[in-house]
Amino acid sequence: MWEKGRWGKVTPDGAGRSVESGVKTDWRGAPNAGGGFMYHFKYKDRFPCSAKEAFDATTIDFDGLEKYIDNISLIKTLERETRENGAVRTVLRFHGEGAIPAVARAVIKPEMLRWNEEMICDPSKLTIEWKVISDYFTEHLTCDGGTYYHDREGGSLIVVEGQLN
Repeated sequence: MWEKGRWGKVTPDGAGRSVESGVKTDWRGAPNAGGGFMYHFKYKDRFPCSAKEAFDATTIDFDGLEKYIDNISLIKTLERETRENGAVRTVLRFHGEGAIPAVARAVIKPEMLRWNEEMICDPSKLTIEWKVISDYFTEHLTCDGGTYYHDREGGSLIVVEGQLN
């Protein structure tokens, strides 16, 4: 599903999706003032329904989704609250799994493949602000971004844009 491309170049992955990637700015377009490595990504996909229907379908229930996602053994909702403005804050717990190469096993343990994801889903704007919160190396690893739903002829376009440091 994810395919690397050059900065600013859209690379089709053969399934009607496209990915832009590169190292330059944060997901808002701001320069990487902190220095260090930054990976910017932008993923786009079309859905055969309205943006509101796509938003509703992808922000309602997360428990059990792991059966549809490779290398994820558990997704559990830890917190869910509706704010006064109608936005919903959700915290999910992910358990990743996969073969850790022998050379990395001295540093990376299976329990390190777990993280939380905090999301603010705003149904009035059809947007999600999200950030990944790692259990390990938190001072060195950050990932955040936004997901945007747009009506288009014949359906909708979902854009996931973010940065990984």
